[in-house]
Order: sequence, then structure tokens, then C-alpha cells
Amino acid sequence: MIIMVLTIFGAGKIYAQITPPGSVLTDIKGSNVKEADADVQGTPYLFDDWLPGSVVTEDGKTYDNLKLRYNIRFSQLIFLNQNDEVLGFREPVKMFTINHMVFANGFPPVDTQTIAAFYQVLADGKIKLLKYSKKVIEERQTYGATAMEKSYRKMQSYYIFKDGKMVKVRADKKSLLAALPDHSAQLESYIKDNNVNLKDDMAIAQVIVYYNTL
Repeated sequence: MIIMVLTIFGAGKIYAQITPPGSVLTDIKGSNVKEADADVQGTPYLFDDWLPGSVVTEDGKTYDNLKLRYNIRFSQLIFLNQNDEVLGFREPVKMFTINHMVFANGFPPVDTQTIAAFYQVLADGKIKLLKYSKKVIEERQTYGATAMEKSYRKMQSYYIFKDGKMVKVRADKKSLLAALPDHSAQLESYIKDNNVNLKDDMAIAQVIVYYNTL
């Protein structure tokens, strides 16, 4: 027997479930998948390929060794079942990992996102660094064309979750320090001393990891 233990970052709880090897898909309740937009160039998915991942549902069930894709246009996580059928999760998903990236929901509504919105958890601790990604459809008409061309455009936003609140930040030093004024001097020194490139997700995450040690 394999004991699966996963941390739900948004709720701060740990769920455990014993799952027999080779039977992880048998009790997943699947649903039909929302179709992609017609006549749109590109893909609505975070990654085009099916990638390994795991899922925790709202009632604490854990599923490992899944093949997942995440549609960030419709905010829909889908999987391949044992018959290679493409399905969505009928049970609400609380947390999932895909390609070693962790996503969680349950955070306060902010901007256009509801409590059901999934964020990539870039850094965890007393404060969290979250990244929200989505794809929107852009239309443009090229010279000489009679019809509008449609394509997906990826958009992303960063948030710091602190004291139960979501604070939107940009990927630059001024915005980050303004969001964390209690240790701004230490953070500024850390960024300078380590030549931190704040255009890189993992670099920003390291700043938050450092903050959580102060």
C-alpha cells in the first residue's frame, strides 16, 4: 500500500489517503470536457502535452500518477482515464500538481477571480507568492484579409497572500517592496546583494522565501 500525503496550500491542511497501486483512476468521476473556441489559433492549455500530475479533491481524496492538461482559457483541469478518454473532474478539485508545478484554490476573490480560481503557488509559508495565468482571445485583421484572425494571448498576474488578503504585485522591486513594507530594507539588500532578477518567477519566489525567514 502507498500512503499519499499532499499539502493543500490554500487551506493549510494535510490530507492522507491510502491508494492501492494501479487503481487510482477507477473511482474518479469524469465529466464532459468544454470544447475549445472555434477558429482560434494556438491552444487554450497551459501546456500542450499530457503531463504527469496528481490531484486532491475538496473532500480529501488524492489521485496520483495521472495524465493531466490544464485549460487556462476555461479554468478546466482534464485527465485521461484508463481507456484514454478525455474527461473533466466531476468532483471539485482543491489542489493539483502538473509538471512539478503546484496549483491551489480557496483564496479570497480578487480582480476578476473568484474563490474557485487556481493559482500556481510559487512560494509557501507565512506569506505566499501566487501566480494567476489565463488566456484570452485577441482579434486582429491583417492587411488584405476579409476576416478577423483570432488567437490566444497568455496573461499572468502575481499576488502576495498575507494576513488573509490578496495583494497584487508586479514583477519589479518597487512593487514588491511596497507590498512588504515591514521588511523592505532587508529585502532591498537581499535583492541587491544576490543580484536577483525579478523578471524570473523562481527568483521572485526566493525573495519571498527569504522574507519568511525574517
